[in-house]
Amino acid sequence: SFSNDSLKCYHSTTCSNPITGTTNSWRRFQKPGLRDMDCGTKGDSLWTTANWGTQLVICPSGCISGQVWGTGPFSGDSSICRAAIFQGVIAPGGGVVSLTWMPGQSSYPGGTQNGVTTSSFGSWSTSFKIGDLDL
Repeated sequence: SFSNDSLKCYHSTTCSNPITGTTNSWRRFQKPGLRDMDCGTKGDSLWTTANWGTQLVICPSGCISGQVWGTGPFSGDSSICRAAIFQGVIAPGGGVVSLTWMPGQSSYPGGTQNGVTTSSFGSWSTSFKIGDLDL
């Protein structure tokens, strides 16, 4: 199993191999569905019936703003990376998270944790939950 730390070389041409410990110009393992995000990417912008289920996303560093509704599951129009910080899956420094699509909820309660305050909202047609990296 790999940790977020072993994937930090994603954008590098030279990085350490987490298996052998050697340094060379290899690219980390690519798991299908792994996508780069920006801090403003909302769940609904990725959702299609073709990707219903779980996918891995890469959140950049510095996601200190972005609207989030709910405490998990989150409304589909919430910032994915900010929701991941709220859940404690990543720090503001970024990382890889698991994003699982869910049916819409009738309400999304707000809360505060890990330095992020989320808002309450009523019904929304799509939702997602954030999980730890599982390769």
